Amino acid sequence: MNKVLSIAMLAGFLGACSDAEPQVSIEVWEHSTRHTNGTYFVVEITSLEDQVAVEDMIVNRGNCDYSETTPYSRKPYLPTDLNYGESIELKVYDDCSLTEIEVVTDGG
Repeated sequence: MNKVLSIAMLAGFLGACSDAEPQVSIEVWEHSTRHTNGTYFVVEITSLEDQVAVEDMIVNRGNCDYSETTPYSRKPYLPTDLNYGESIELKVYDDCSLTEIEVVTDGG
């Protein structure tokens, strides 16, 4: 799991910005489900700027999907605006092995 976390975080930092300073930080946790004996990943995106518009998250160059709505209200997670220190959590399913995460923001 540490290998996956390191790869995902590095890819997220590289994909999260076009400037020298990243606009967001990315953390990843692996979870297993008791009901299906499967696993999924939780990706937490946190703003490092006063205001960042997170427009999309691309996992493994579009080959993996993530949960697109909140579980109770079915309100879409993305796009969303985050203030400094605010974060969102997205779940990645489909037995996907995380290799690259790109976060698309209003700053590139």
